[in-house]
Amino acid sequence: MSSRPCERSAAGAERGGALVLVLLVLLLFTLLGAAAVQMGANEIEQSGLQAAQQQAGDLAESGVELVIGGFARPERFAGRLISPAGPCPSPGRVQALLTKRCTRLNGRASFSTEEGESQFQGTPAEPDGAIHGTASELFPPSVRPPAGSTVDVIVYGPITPGAICTVQSTGRTAGGAGRTLRVELYEAAVPVLTAAAGAGEAGTAVAPVRAHWGGLRYDRDGRLPADPNEAPVMTPLASVDGRPYAGLDDGEGRFDRWMDVVIGGRLLAPSGPTAADATLARSWTDRGNVRIGVAAPTDVDSWPYGELKRWARRFGRYYTTDPEGRLYLDGRFPAGGLDEVLEGDDEPVPLIFIDTIDGQPPRSGPGGNLPTLTLSRSTGFHRVFIGGHLVLRPSILPDDAPLVVSSPLGDGESVTLHGVAFTGGFFVAGRLTVARESRVFGAIYAGGGFEGTEQLELWYDRRLGDATRPGWPVVSLLPGSWRVVTP
Repeated sequence: MSSRPCERSAAGAERGGALVLVLLVLLLFTLLGAAAVQMGANEIEQSGLQAAQQQAGDLAESGVELVIGGFARPERFAGRLISPAGPCPSPGRVQALLTKRCTRLNGRASFSTEEGESQFQGTPAEPDGAIHGTASELFPPSVRPPAGSTVDVIVYGPITPGAICTVQSTGRTAGGAGRTLRVELYEAAVPVLTAAAGAGEAGTAVAPVRAHWGGLRYDRDGRLPADPNEAPVMTPLASVDGRPYAGLDDGEGRFDRWMDVVIGGRLLAPSGPTAADATLARSWTDRGNVRIGVAAPTDVDSWPYGELKRWARRFGRYYTTDPEGRLYLDGRFPAGGLDEVLEGDDEPVPLIFIDTIDGQPPRSGPGGNLPTLTLSRSTGFHRVFIGGHLVLRPSILPDDAPLVVSSPLGDGESVTLHGVAFTGGFFVAGRLTVARESRVFGAIYAGGGFEGTEQLELWYDRRLGDATRPGWPVVSLLPGSWRVVTP
């Protein structure tokens, strides 16, 4: 009997201990729940902050795109001028801020001087121009910017040599979140061909080239025939038709409205490494449309290997090649030869880029990386960069195969050409060999000169000299210049 009180005391102690344990477990779960709720609230807040920062970053990027679009359409630039002074003519109105105001020695408009000094000279404190406004005012409704958000953009001088300007854009949401981006822009090269036939250097003999409606250019030394009468006289009286060279009313002589010859270096003898004698040089220059030893307005600068390669990969078509001249789209998909590549599209693309064998800048001579490609037909209006040598071996066309083109007079009239096997603009890094008589409506530049004994006849397509191509970027982002200035 005496042991029962002890048993009751032990049982009560056990029940009390269990109660305390339950209370501790409940407290732990309560604390864990509270912590989870707090963590959830923190995550929601952090997510909201991240979303707001992302919105601010998107707004800042849109501000950069607004300026890039303004270079393409300056009349739509809705900014204001602040400090437009610089080495080039100052803009008279805000829309002129983003136009090319410098003039190079070759007569082309540019954003920088011949010495590389940009027309933009402002600083972050005193920029050349600025944009400020609500996002809903600056961007179209399709963009749907957050309500109450703003964008501030300033345009000022470049930081990196070779760039043309710096763009700093700040996006801010209605809640106060902000982000500032800074980028630099450089002038995008528009690939142009300003002569019917151009060459970096002379071949081993007189080039078998006859140019119509446009000129013949040599960047360095060039060759001309021994008989100056083989070239036409340049006169505005010449008619424009499909004949190789027009005659005047009396039917005598050879005339063309636009045929001029510019040789940047020496006039070489018709064959061999020596210079032509003074008598031959004088007989050519006396014609009035031949200039020797004059800096030719070369087109090489507008065909930069690396930049056009990047551009073609994004907007055009890019091909690699092997030593046998087989082409591969994007380096992976077999595309056949050059004929298949240029005939495969119903709609011409802005640029077709055919790379060297090793994907490095073109180099000739021993250890060179230039493949040899053969072309037998091309009828599309393409601009083509060929990182190699090109052989023209056209398929036989009937003499009456017509090609109707616009008159170079710009009067809305049409001209019919016959026997044309190639159309478009070709920039050839190496030699151009004429293996069979060829007719071209377009233009060709051959860095390694023209070779062959067959005749190459070109009618210049003036569209290839247009440096303001619709859809082609005026400026591009300088690689490595993208910076987040504020978090």
